[in-house]
Amino acid sequence: MHIEQRLSTTITVMIILAFILGLAVGLPAVLSIRVITGQMADENLQIEKAYALRRLTSNTEAVVANAHKRIASLGQMDIVEGDELTFISDMENAAAESKITQDLQLETVNQIDINAWEKEIPLKLKASGDFSGIIVYLHKIEALPFYIILRNLKITTDDQSNQPGEGKVGLNLEAVVRWRTKGHPAYRSSDGAVPN
Repeated sequence: MHIEQRLSTTITVMIILAFILGLAVGLPAVLSIRVITGQMADENLQIEKAYALRRLTSNTEAVVANAHKRIASLGQMDIVEGDELTFISDMENAAAESKITQDLQLETVNQIDINAWEKEIPLKLKASGDFSGIIVYLHKIEALPFYIILRNLKITTDDQSNQPGEGKVGLNLEAVVRWRTKGHPAYRSSDGAVPN
């Protein structure tokens, strides 16, 4: 029985040693695999963040390009530096075509600086003529390619006329027009050129 006991003890010791050897080799390998798996998950997360940032940047660039186009089209309605005479001539032509008289004042003294490139300039206008001429005139200045912000509009009648449909009416208009420099950065095209 002594041999069987030795054999049983040897087998038990061998099993324990194999188990210890397995733990000694396997446990670090399992722990190492867990660490590597965690590192891979962190790296995947960093890659996903980089791709998300790239998508966000691409979307932002598209939004900015779209906004730039929309702002540039709005800029076409401003009175551009050096082209103030075009605005005044267009207003005078509208009055002449409507067969009314007008007194136009751009109050540059009272202008409001919006920023280094843009200003709002108050506009005062007095006009007189037939009612139909005044209506045609208002329609013509509304159709001009300039952005005119109406602040006050008053139409008065001439009290000296006794007959309906006769006599003149007066127009008092207060408004603001937008003015910008030619070098305004928001209105530059993508190649750096400044549109008119």
